[in-house]
Order: sequence, then structure tokens, then C-alpha cells
Amino acid sequence: MPTSELSYFTSEKIIELATEKQYDQKALQEFTRFLALTVEEEQQYTYEEEDVVSNVLAFVEKHMQLFEGQRQLGYSANWARAYAENTLVENHKNAVVYAYEASLATHRAQATADLTLYCQLHGKDAHFQRHFDFLVKTDFANPEPTVIAQAAVYSQLYKEQISQGKTDLFANRYADLMALDQYSELGCYAEAAEYERAILKGHNHDFFHALAMGMSEYIANEFPSYQKAAGSKAVDIERNRLQKKYQHLL
Repeated sequence: MPTSELSYFTSEKIIELATEKQYDQKALQEFTRFLALTVEEEQQYTYEEEDVVSNVLAFVEKHMQLFEGQRQLGYSANWARAYAENTLVENHKNAVVYAYEASLATHRAQATADLTLYCQLHGKDAHFQRHFDFLVKTDFANPEPTVIAQAAVYSQLYKEQISQGKTDLFANRYADLMALDQYSELGCYAEAAEYERAILKGHNHDFFHALAMGMSEYIANEFPSYQKAAGSKAVDIERNRLQKKYQHLL
């Protein structure tokens, strides 16, 4: 609403301010874009604010520091822009997720390079990167735990299961479920085991998911461990019952 003060930011003035910064072309474009956007948003407010011009410039300067900081680390402009906006405006702990999404939306190869760089700079391995990418692309991420937290737990548990001799199928499913932090350890173990079993038998996607979920719920409710369940005739009976129930999915 402080329209009179905001009138200071004419198109010519914005260009003049940007030129004074001696930015390179990408930073110049970002400064111009973000300053114009900030002025436009300020005009929507109905409250009076003192020193609106200096406040706007200070806000834009913080954005540019974040933007340029990310670029100097080697990230693309698309990543840097989204990271800066979400860190500054919302102080969002998922700023990295939004940065990756923005990069993906414009250039997939560059997005992969951005995420690889993030993992290198933060000591994350290929398993973390793979699961982070999976969560973002499939939109399976929960608000809590964050995507970063889920990917970190996934990486740790996946490697643990592989080191214990488990297959990639089992380790991937088990680590994925455990990282969600929504199910018991037994439930995750049982679903991963039943998931692997169904896939190896050649069942299709919908069938093996339904069967694995049904069996994991049954085993978690009826047995103290998957090992105890594995030798039970009751489990075979329940599996046969569920296979008939989900026959229409084959």
C-alpha cells in the first residue's frame, strides 16, 4: 500500500539499480525480476510501513546473497533462484526440494548435476541421491520426516540390509518403508519380504502391492517376528486367502 514510496521503483530505476550492482547477466536478470516481484507484492499490502524503499532493497539484497552463494557453489540459476526464494520467504526446511523441483522443471540433465553437487557437498551417497530423486519425482514425500531425512535413513538402512545378505528388492522396499516412519519394524520387514516374494513369482504391480500390504498387516498383528511367521501354516492359509481376494488384479 505505501504506493507513493513504491513509485520510486520505476522500470528505469530498477534497471539503474541492477546496473550499479555490476552483476553478470544471470544475476542481473534475477535482481531485476525479484525486485520487480517484491515491489508488486508490497503494493498488495494495506498497512503503513516506514522506510519501505530501504526495506525492499534490503530484502532483495538478502535474496541475491543466497542466489549468488548457490551459484558460486556451482548450482544452476534455476536451483539457486528457488533455493533463495524458499529459504528467505518461508525459511523452509525443504528449500533444497523446491530447488531440485525447479531445476527438474526446466532441464533434467542440469537437475541431475545440481543434485549430484548437493550430495557431494553434503557427504551424501548414491543411495541417498536415488531415493531423494524418487521421493521428489513421485511426490511420495511426507511433510515429516522431510525428504532429506527420509533419504538419509533410506541410505543407511539399505546399505545395512545389503551387508546382511538381503537382495536389492528387499533392501529397497524395507528401507523405503522404514524411512517413512509410519510403520512398525516388523510391519516393514514383513511387507518387504512379501513384496519380494510376490515379485519373484512374477505377479504384476497392483497384485504384489496389495498382497504385500495385506500380508504385512496380518503378520504384524499375529506374530512377534517374521521368522516365526515364515514357518506357520496359518500364514500360508492367509496368503492363499489374500491371493484369491486380489485375483482380479492379476
